[in-house]
Amino acid sequence: MYMRMRSDVMDLVTQRVRLFVALTALLVAARPGWSATLTVTPSAISNTYSGMIAVDIGGLATGETVALQHYLDLNGNGVLDSTDWLLQQVQLTDGAVPLIGGATNYSAPYDRTGTDGAISALLNYAKPTELTHLVGRHLLRVQRTSGALTNSLLVTNYPFGQTVRGTVRASGTNVPYAVVVFLDMDGELVAGTVASATGGYTNQLPPGSYVAAALRPGYVADFAAAVTVSLTNGATVTTNLSLLPVNRTSLSGRLVDSANQAVGLPGVPLFVAEANGRFAIGSSDPNGAFNIPVTDGLWRVEPGGETLAALGYVGLDEDALPVFDTSTGNVTNAVVAVPKANALFHGVIRTT
Repeated sequence: MYMRMRSDVMDLVTQRVRLFVALTALLVAARPGWSATLTVTPSAISNTYSGMIAVDIGGLATGETVALQHYLDLNGNGVLDSTDWLLQQVQLTDGAVPLIGGATNYSAPYDRTGTDGAISALLNYAKPTELTHLVGRHLLRVQRTSGALTNSLLVTNYPFGQTVRGTVRASGTNVPYAVVVFLDMDGELVAGTVASATGGYTNQLPPGSYVAAALRPGYVADFAAAVTVSLTNGATVTTNLSLLPVNRTSLSGRLVDSANQAVGLPGVPLFVAEANGRFAIGSSDPNGAFNIPVTDGLWRVEPGGETLAALGYVGLDEDALPVFDTSTGNVTNAVVAVPKANALFHGVIRTT
C-alpha cells in the first residue's frame, strides 16, 4: 500500500514538472524578447572611419518598435552606468521606413529587411568629425518593453605620427573620464578622446594647429583660456587642461517639439555656451529632459543638429537659440523647442 501511494505521488510530481516545463516553453515563445539578439558590425573602427555601422536585432515581435541608444562609455568598463553620456537615441520599427513629406528620411536609420520580426539598420558614420568618433568604448543599446540588450563599439585612435598628451585637472585635482577635444582654428571638431581614471589622456593627430579643451558633465570649460597646440611632423607635446567647478546645481528643463511640447526629444547632445567663453555639455535623456550644471551667466543652449536630423527635426538658427540667466540662481523648467521637419531636399549623387 505504501509503495503504491508513493508511486502515485511520484507520478503526480512528474506530471506537474512536465506541465511547468510546457508552460515555460509557451511563455518564452509568446515573449520573443527573452531570446532577442543584438549584433554590431564592425565592432571596432578607427576614429577616421567613414562608412556605415550595421546593427542587426533579432528575435523581435512582428512590427515591434524599439529604441536604439548610443552611449559614450566614459569609464570604458563595457557596462552602462548612470554617468555614461547618451549621444543619440532613435526609434526603429520592424518593417517601417521614416518619412518626411512622403520621402524617406535618409538621415535616420531604419529597418531594411521588411516586416519579419527582425531589424537590420545602417548607422551613418560617414563623418569622422562627430562625437560618435571619440576615441574610447561606445555602447549601443536596444531598449524594449521586455528589457534591454547592449553591445560594444570600440573606436581606436588612428596611428598618426604626432601625439598630444597630458592631464585634466580642476582646482588642482585630477578629473577622471573627461572628454578631451581638439578643434581646428575655425572651431570645428577634429578629434577627441576620453581621459583615464586618473585624468590622463593621449591623442594622436595629423600635423597642424588645434585648440585643445576638456569637457565633463558637472564641470565648465573656459574657452577664453583654451590651449592652442601646434604639432609638427613627429612631434609629441604635453599639454595639461583645466576645468572649472560649477557653483549652480542646475540648468534643467526639456528639449521638445515646438508644435507639441508634450513630446520630448531623446538623446540629443546639448552644447551650452556663455558670452565670456565658458562652455558646458550635456544631453537630453530618453524622455527629453536635461540637467546641466553651470556657473553664473547667460547661457545659450544649442541642440546637436546631426542628431536632430536623425529624429526628423530641424536645428535652430543662431539668433533663435534660447538663452537662460543663471546669475541669480538655478534655472529649472527651461524649454528648448525645435520644429519638426515637413519637407526634404532629396535626390541621388552620381559621378560624371
